[in-house]
Amino acid sequence: MNAFDAPAITAFGWFASGWFRALVRLWFLFLLTSCSEGSGAGSSAPSEASSGLPIPSVAPLPSPSAVPSATASPPAPEFVPLFDGQTLNGWSVNRSDGDGLPAEQIFTVDADGIHVYAGAEQGSVQPPATLTTTREYSRYVLEFEYKWGTNRFGERAETERDAGVLYHVHTNVSAVWPPSLEMQMGTSELGGRWVTGDAFILGGFTRAVINGQVATEGRFTTSVLAERPHGEWNQLRLRVDGADSARYELNGLELNQLGSFEKWEVERYVPLDRGAIALQAEYAELWYRNVRIQEL
Repeated sequence: MNAFDAPAITAFGWFASGWFRALVRLWFLFLLTSCSEGSGAGSSAPSEASSGLPIPSVAPLPSPSAVPSATASPPAPEFVPLFDGQTLNGWSVNRSDGDGLPAEQIFTVDADGIHVYAGAEQGSVQPPATLTTTREYSRYVLEFEYKWGTNRFGERAETERDAGVLYHVHTNVSAVWPPSLEMQMGTSELGGRWVTGDAFILGGFTRAVINGQVATEGRFTTSVLAERPHGEWNQLRLRVDGADSARYELNGLELNQLGSFEKWEVERYVPLDRGAIALQAEYAELWYRNVRIQEL
């Protein structure tokens, strides 16, 4: 060995030593860590491009509002028409005796709706009548529009106008004034004879609670006047909840309430929770339209 060989041997021995190999490993790990932090914004997860393998996508969780609630209320039933706009299918006409238009001409259909006493001359003798559903109903909201015409008839040719809607018609459905409850329609001022929103109990065999009192007949007046001027359409709404209650509304205003309906049957009163619906013709020309019902 000469003087020049000793440094070379010493460097080779140090290179081959364990210390050198450990330093190399640490340097390599440092380089890997630096590259990983520089790509992926700090994420250590491999990307699809760098790994060559597809990364499965994860669908986002639905928002709480999009998850159906086990306690959500069912949608409210829709309104269905009781008058189809062209025929009187689903209805029957009941006419009183006497002179005047035949039954089939008292309620007719024209462009404005169901025309009552169409073509009858002012002051002529005409019979009262009802247009009655062929079905019974129990819990529902009934809505329709009505408008008064010009002519009036018979003994009421010069009086205020009068009509009404009957509900829970029972026992004698074909009668002109059958056992039932009525929401009055009329053009009288408050306190007059025929005010829209007054309540009537008709025909006997029926009782109800009105203003905390049990009644079997008579008229129970409203304190709200909601009729629009003559010739304008009025929007009537009647809500009936079986034997429990009824609420009268006109043009968005509440007019009357009554409840606890019963009928006389086999020597006792029993709950009156259903019956036919009837529209009245009482000596005054008018129209009904958009007659519809929502069963509850």
